[in-house]
Amino acid sequence: MADFETRPASSVSGAVAVPGDKSISHRSLMLSGIARGTSEVTGFLASEDCLASLAAMRALGVRIEQRSPTHVLIHGVGLRGLRAAV
Repeated sequence: MADFETRPASSVSGAVAVPGDKSISHRSLMLSGIARGTSEVTGFLASEDCLASLAAMRALGVRIEQRSPTHVLIHGVGLRGLRAAV
């Protein structure tokens, strides 16, 4: 197994292609929601529980555009930008 060493970075960008998956869809919403800036997710699995996570992130103040069942844009609010759900 290879070893990897990482160092803090001021920013990260790139693209990752993975098949639609429930766990990845949940994580993409949560991680993109606490990131700053806009994240584009294609291959989002629009299952009932993933859509519930999407609604929960919206309730916490994250703006999410669902362009199609499998394509979402998540406008992250930053690590401390979430608000209390009402």
